[in-house]
Amino acid sequence: MTLDQLEMVEAVISEGSYQAAAKKINKSQPSLSTGIKKIEELYGIKIFSREGYRPALTEVGRRFYDCAKDTLSSYRQLHKLASDLGAGIEPEINISVDPIIMAQGFYSLLEVFKKLQYKSVLSIKSGVLFDNANCLIRGEVDLALGHFPQVDNESIEHHKICSIDLVPVIHKSLIKDNKLSKIFLQSIPNIIVQTKLNDDDNLSSSSGHKWFVEDHGRKTELIFLGMGWGRVSKLQLVNSDEMYIIPDDIVESIHFDIHLMRKKDRPAGPIVREIWKAMTEVNINKGKK
Repeated sequence: MTLDQLEMVEAVISEGSYQAAAKKINKSQPSLSTGIKKIEELYGIKIFSREGYRPALTEVGRRFYDCAKDTLSSYRQLHKLASDLGAGIEPEINISVDPIIMAQGFYSLLEVFKKLQYKSVLSIKSGVLFDNANCLIRGEVDLALGHFPQVDNESIEHHKICSIDLVPVIHKSLIKDNKLSKIFLQSIPNIIVQTKLNDDDNLSSSSGHKWFVEDHGRKTELIFLGMGWGRVSKLQLVNSDEMYIIPDDIVESIHFDIHLMRKKDRPAGPIVREIWKAMTEVNINKGKK
C-alpha cells in the first residue's frame, strides 16, 4: 500500500466518482481503479460498495479511511516541513519578550507568526527592561520585544511598535485614614521586578521597604492584593475601583516605548524577515496599519 493509493481513495470520496477522482489527481480511470483494487486484494477488504450509482464507503472502508486521513495529514505535514527546511525556513524561532506588553504588541506578533503557517518551533522567553535587548546582543534570540537601550545599541536594528504608561498605585485598604506621602510609602513594601542587571532599581523609591519579584504578573498580583505599592501598566487599572493612583508629586509615572529589535549582523531567515516586515507596518497603539 502506498501514499499514492491512499490519495486515490481520498479523491473518490471527495469527488464522488472514479471518473472525477481520476481527473482531480491526474490519473487515468483504469489506473485509479486498479490502485484501489490492489489495497482491497492485499488486505482482503472491500473499501467501496459499487452497487449504487456512485461508489460508497462500506463500514470497513469507513474505518479504513478514518485512519488513512491521519496518515495523509502526517505525510503532508512532513512534506511541508522538509520543503520549508530545504528552502531555508528556520526550524526554530527564539523571541525574548517583556511580559508587561503581553496585552499589546506581543499578541500582534503571535498573530503574524500564526498566519505564516510554518511548522517551525516558537520558543518564548521573558526578560524585564533591558534583559531582552541583552539577550539579543548575546545572540540568544532572533527577535526581542522590549526597551531599546540608550547605550551599546549600535548592533541593534529597532522599530517602535507601542508605548506603555506605568503608573504608581496602592490598594485603598492600605491608606485608610493615613495621609499619602513619600514618608508614608516608605513604611509599606515597594514591590519591584528584579532584573538580571537590577535596572528596575532605577524605577523604585530610593529608600524604604523593597520586595523583589521575578515577573510583572506576580508584582501586579501582590499590589492588587494590598501587599504593597508599585508601578503597573495603566491598562491593568481598567475597572479596578480598589486601586488608588499615587499622585505624580509623590511618585512619578513612567512613560516608555516598546521596540521590536533584531541584531544587525545576525542573518535573518524567511520567518524572521516576514515577522519583521509585518510588525513594522503595524501601529499597535491604534490597532491598524
